[in-house]
Amino acid sequence: MIDVTKVYIDHIGDGAFQACVDGYGEIQLDQVKFFALGWLTWLIPALWKRNDSQERVERLAQVFDSIWR
Repeated sequence: MIDVTKVYIDHIGDGAFQACVDGYGEIQLDQVKFFALGWLTWLIPALWKRNDSQERVERLAQVFDSIWR
């Protein structure tokens, strides 16, 4: 589930996520979204605090927002 969640976060909307799902077979998208929310809740503040790429932080925040809705 962690592998699928990482691909979901980094590649949502670009086709790589669907390729990952096809490789694993059937998945529970609700579970992936749940894991993604947990991962992003930790990752976004950690990257922001390290002054990592502001663009990446903003993109991850948009992913978080899209899942939360």
